[in-house]
Amino acid sequence: MAGYLLNLTVKMPTSATNADALFNANSVDRTSRMWYQVPSNWPGSPYDPNSPVSQPAPVTTWPQTAPYPVLDDANINCILGDDVYMRIAPDASWPKSKSGNNLLIGFNAVFGRPATSDHGGATMATPFVIPKWAGPGNNSPLTMFSGPVAVPTSTDGSSIYYLGKAAQNVVGGIERGHGGNQPTCNYSFIVAAYLAYPNVEGWSFGHDPKIIVGPSNR
Repeated sequence: MAGYLLNLTVKMPTSATNADALFNANSVDRTSRMWYQVPSNWPGSPYDPNSPVSQPAPVTTWPQTAPYPVLDDANINCILGDDVYMRIAPDASWPKSKSGNNLLIGFNAVFGRPATSDHGGATMATPFVIPKWAGPGNNSPLTMFSGPVAVPTSTDGSSIYYLGKAAQNVVGGIERGHGGNQPTCNYSFIVAAYLAYPNVEGWSFGHDPKIIVGPSNR
């Protein structure tokens, strides 16, 4: 299966009066708010779903097949079984430390699209599932992803998270495998980040990208 990474870069606000809590627009940074195809040899080792990734992601050097990379409000042609990653990348406006305190990054993503006919064909809130340690909740929909406010997960100074494999587009779909008559579903979700120098200053950011997931046998 393929893999996709949503790249979000962020600029440090100069004051509270001009802070808009938004990640860099694509018009400001052409790598921001973009879905990239993940190379077949990246990240190089398997990760559990809902886990931080330590390998750097040099997205500008990754080979891409047209039309990738694509804006995060476009169809990324993700299918059930594909791997999905998120990357929060501070741009050059962020010093590595302030007053002796290193930059920390926190990450959250929350899915919650209702199953109504006017929401892109989605029949459930999220295409991801709880993989283990949930008792009877195993393989039920997973709507919340969260990383602690901590040192950047990757050696390139960004924080990267593996959400997991897109696993189901209908209730109970994981139990029937990735094929069958599952529909293509359009999911919206919220990505939030908190970047801070402990006891010095902190800023939060949010965005609402889209992911469209189709059946693997289409």
